Amino acid sequence: AAYYANAIAAEITRNNPRLVDALRQWQAHPDEQQQSPLAQDPELKSILLEASPWVDEAQSETERIQQLTELLDVNRLTYLQQQALEKLADLQNDEGGWGWFKDMFPNRFITANVLCILNRAALAGQDDPEGKAKEMQAKGLRYLDQVTVKDLEEKHKNLTYNDVIYLYVRSLYRDIPLGDALAAHKQLMALAQKQWGKKSLYEKALLAVSMHHYGFEKEAKEIMESLRQYATINEQEGMFWANNRNDWFRNSAVLEHTAILEAFCLVEGESEETNAMRQWLLQQKRTQMWESVPSTVDAIHALLLDGETVLAQEELPEVRIGNQTLEPAGAQDLFGIIRASYPATEIRPNMLEVAITKKQDSPSWGGLYLQSLVPLEDIEAHGTDLIVDKKLYIEKVNPEGETVLQPVEGKVKLGDKVVVRLTVKTQRDMEFLHLQDLRAACFEPAEQLSGCRWQDGRIYYQETKDAATNLFFDFLPRGTYVFEYALRANQTGDYQDGHANLQCIYAPEFSAHSQATQIQVIP
Repeated sequence: AAYYANAIAAEITRNNPRLVDALRQWQAHPDEQQQSPLAQDPELKSILLEASPWVDEAQSETERIQQLTELLDVNRLTYLQQQALEKLADLQNDEGGWGWFKDMFPNRFITANVLCILNRAALAGQDDPEGKAKEMQAKGLRYLDQVTVKDLEEKHKNLTYNDVIYLYVRSLYRDIPLGDALAAHKQLMALAQKQWGKKSLYEKALLAVSMHHYGFEKEAKEIMESLRQYATINEQEGMFWANNRNDWFRNSAVLEHTAILEAFCLVEGESEETNAMRQWLLQQKRTQMWESVPSTVDAIHALLLDGETVLAQEELPEVRIGNQTLEPAGAQDLFGIIRASYPATEIRPNMLEVAITKKQDSPSWGGLYLQSLVPLEDIEAHGTDLIVDKKLYIEKVNPEGETVLQPVEGKVKLGDKVVVRLTVKTQRDMEFLHLQDLRAACFEPAEQLSGCRWQDGRIYYQETKDAATNLFFDFLPRGTYVFEYALRANQTGDYQDGHANLQCIYAPEFSAHSQATQIQVIP
């Protein structure tokens, strides 16, 4: 992955002089933008970074961001590429394949991934003057050919996932003869033409590329039409596939989306659809760190397939707040950032009107924050991409001995066990979510110890504080979730129960809160 990542990085710096200018200015005058989004804008966050579980993640990403200036050192990049290529050659075994580690048995999945990386690095302009990469590619393909032929001799008449990967990788290297694998390859292509309709979105995308490369344009376009039928399109998120979901182990939604985008670009060319698909990718990065290197580089590769759209913006949008026009400062212009803040004494009623004028067809986003102090009883529920709802229930035992929950209707008896139910809805995948529930002073948590919890299919960290309970989620996929915890009513009187706050700490413009309610505890 390092070889591929460095090749893409070199291509970006070669083709985007404005980015090089920005990096040089960054190098000379470091600023806040060289920090992880987790560490930026603490005044907008619902919790300080130091009080969250994500200090290490913020430090790690900050270091990666600061290392971007190393892209300016061409000699260093060249040296790193030589080292990475030599390491790949050392890991390749005598059969031509790659395993998980040196001297392990070759693995077709790892081998296919390495061959994809070598191909994309070459497309990005990576030099191979001594032919080392080409030699590795030939050996790797020979290994894949052999295991595929052996599979067909021993078993199936149905197209497997491994077969789909093989056809895709082989289509990237049409200049290297199939040799003894020609008959097996023809058999698999025939199966693919018959069985593609039963495959996943990801497999369909790979097969569409394979069909296109081998001249089966009719079948390739049929697959594209099938993919199009399952797509969702909206103005904010662009074009995406709702059933394409992240899992626990890899950034699979981004990986699969980039495969579909590649298929659309190669089979049908650039269009409003491909731009809308890039828009979805950028919106995903807005709320996620993208720790996984392979899927991150795949996404960058997909964003740059057209060579110019995403990074071509030369002019910033005009942003007017009231009768004031905002101007970028420092390196903000070069990085496409416009930012301003106003103290309460300078805010005027007309500043609630914001006008944005944009001349170029490229994606942009931002946030408008207005902070003020209001009584708890005046707080109303609010949220769009994020929604949180808070309900209180009294836990009872019915005559049959079953535990039931009765909604709290203003009054609670001293000693009652009260269950707080927090319903969270997120319209997109998000990382680093903080859910804070402010408790009324009459309630004492049933669980005093903080620690990891599991509810509704998600793992999170629950922290008990004097006045609030905090829930920290590393990742929440798009969907609706219900989380509960228990309290005891331990004081009589009239109280104001607090509201629940939900915020993506990585992108604080995504936030929500519930309503606040009155509680009376009676003897």
